[in-house]
Amino acid sequence: MKFIKYLSIVVIFFLVLVAGLLATLNFVDLDRYKGTLEKQISEMTGRDFAIAGDSELSVSLQPRVLLRDVRLQNASWGSQPDMLKIGQVELQIALLPLLKNRMEVTKLIVNELDVEIANSEDGQSNWSLGDGKAATEKEPVSDARGPQTEFVLNEVRIENARISYQGDAGNPATRVDIEQLDVRRIDDDFEQWNIATRFNDIPIAVQGKTSYLHALFGGRPFKNDLKGTLGNLAFTLNGEVTLRDEADKTGLNMQFSVAAPNLETIANLAATELPDVGPIKVSGKASDSGGFYIFSLDGSAAELKLTADGRVARALDGKGDEITVTLQAPDLEQIGRLGGAELPPVGPVDLTGKISAIEDGHQLSAIDLKIAKSDLKGEISIAHQREP
Repeated sequence: MKFIKYLSIVVIFFLVLVAGLLATLNFVDLDRYKGTLEKQISEMTGRDFAIAGDSELSVSLQPRVLLRDVRLQNASWGSQPDMLKIGQVELQIALLPLLKNRMEVTKLIVNELDVEIANSEDGQSNWSLGDGKAATEKEPVSDARGPQTEFVLNEVRIENARISYQGDAGNPATRVDIEQLDVRRIDDDFEQWNIATRFNDIPIAVQGKTSYLHALFGGRPFKNDLKGTLGNLAFTLNGEVTLRDEADKTGLNMQFSVAAPNLETIANLAATELPDVGPIKVSGKASDSGGFYIFSLDGSAAELKLTADGRVARALDGKGDEITVTLQAPDLEQIGRLGGAELPPVGPVDLTGKISAIEDGHQLSAIDLKIAKSDLKGEISIAHQREP
């Protein structure tokens, strides 16, 4: 997603900026040389940069820098003068781990952060920084692969932050308001998360622990044990994911659950109307083996119950898919309500069947459908239409 990409640029830019200040100004009075810093960063980014408030620098094996009222000018077409504003930021980095190619952020605390990410009518991002020389002067691409720098965050806290994203013209803007984002290191394997934020008008809260992100991108298992709320929806997520260069080597072993009194939050996220079907509960697990995703689901909507288990091809080409489904409902009316259709209150309904891949399509076999006193058995084949 472009929003995640631009948000990553914001975080990386900020860390590099402040880490550079620590490395180059270890014995310097920041306020005395603030004008020089502002000029150099302005020339580097092509935008006016200012540190309007007082600054502090403490020198030690874990140097600490404190900046107040930091501002970076927006693009001329931006909706506000500054695309980055920070009321106060405190950063502390351990120096000795740098000798082992390890950047250890012992503390990063940000208050009153305001970030705008937007695209112009011609598709240019306001975070396209620099003086334009990079677009005309091509540098040779190096294939050298040195050791990867390991990032470790001991404590990160962001309070009272606002991030707005305006994509292509005409699309609605996205806004994230962070009341609190607190990440703390537990040990060498896990970090603790505590997040309270709003995505547009939907409140989000997440608590739990995960492995460090460098484990995920380093081809090692990324473990997580999280719970939280998304609007009126409560969820849990537990397991591990492993990403590797080879797609068929990706590891997955997850368990999850979702519960909500209705579909209101899902409707808001999808920007569409959904029927009122009563309380929703879904739980399941997923893993991968031999080129397939293996899964099982157990869900309910009011008195309607649905289960599914089987396998789906990882390539999502349908080859080898096998899924067994069961559906139970007190009558057809509830099934119709879930699909947004009016059906008579005839029931009860009990359905079992097996979905499997066949050549050029799928087949629903071993059908056993009971509606009130009626009984239907058989199979249905569906051919996928090929493009000419």
